Amino acid sequence: MSGINLAFVGNSYGSLPVNTNAPAVTGTASVGQSLSSSTGTWTGAPAPSFTYQWQRGSTNLGSATSSSYTIVAADAGSTIRCVVTATNSLGAVSANSNNSSTVPVIGQQAYTTAGSYSFVPPSGVSSVSVVCIG
Repeated sequence: MSGINLAFVGNSYGSLPVNTNAPAVTGTASVGQSLSSSTGTWTGAPAPSFTYQWQRGSTNLGSATSSSYTIVAADAGSTIRCVVTATNSLGAVSANSNNSSTVPVIGQQAYTTAGSYSFVPPSGVSSVSVVCIG
């Protein structure tokens, strides 16, 4: 016998997860507020399970591995996004959230009309700079 020919019709073993609709982040991008991520829409057999990893820019945020994330002061001025990984018996595939949010710098406020304004700095802020233009 010089060789064996095998023929398979279809794949009875299943298929890797495929992302067909990107995960979406919802919530207010502000220090102390919570963001949530959907899984997005996936195909694959068997059906995948999901894990989450929140990122500041493109850097993983340590133990921020649930579907929600509470923004901290260190996030101010950075872009926050979530990476969702779908895993089944054939492997794992990741997808970035289709939107990300830039967290404003703590206490950054802009006023466009003349007037008198008051500002109470967030807890832990020991000094405030005021810039007057015009």
